[in-house]
Amino acid sequence: MYFAVMPHLILRRLNFDAAARAPAATQGTDRAVRDAVNPNRNDAAEPANAGPRDATQENGFENDIGRCRIRKELAKMSSKPTEGCTVELVDGSIYTWSAVILGPSNTPYEGGHFPLEIRFPRSYPFEPPVVTFRTKVYHCNIDNGNICVDILSSAWSPSLTVEKILLSIQSLLSDPNCDSPLNSDAAAMYKKDREQYDRLAREWTDRFAKPVAPTPPQTPPQ
Repeated sequence: MYFAVMPHLILRRLNFDAAARAPAATQGTDRAVRDAVNPNRNDAAEPANAGPRDATQENGFENDIGRCRIRKELAKMSSKPTEGCTVELVDGSIYTWSAVILGPSNTPYEGGHFPLEIRFPRSYPFEPPVVTFRTKVYHCNIDNGNICVDILSSAWSPSLTVEKILLSIQSLLSDPNCDSPLNSDAAAMYKKDREQYDRLAREWTDRFAKPVAPTPPQTPPQ
């Protein structure tokens, strides 16, 4: 009688242990999803490793979260624009934005209007968007439109937003990181001759990033 009952007891114990472990296995995934949908949560966390899931279901799940998140960010930035930043869709695509940031005051970029292109991956916000300058900029951390800033790579988190990205790029214009350059020549100039660096940055701003004044309408001859 003792030996007949023991297997059932063992099986019940195994089932209980498995059920107790299940919530812990999904806790990290649930936290990352909450951060993605609502990036303004006070307890937003870094993305956690998700458990095994069917690839088709996972891609569709991420796409739904991405579209919802992108629309939410666009609505917020359209209704309450961030100072010095504007965004709009490109050709009606939710995954491609055009943005403009204003050059910060008291920098060589002051007075410049810098257009950027923002391309969202289908896995956004679990992966960062690709952001590129559409005009030339003389800067240690910008080269051929590409931007070297950690929040677009190693420091990315689903809790970050386009608004925070644009503000970070504005801050980068004010405070270059010449110890981690993308344009090594500009970084060398920054360290060797800051005055010349600022002069070149200002010249590029005047040449490539100044908005074109509208042409006044011509008065027809009397």
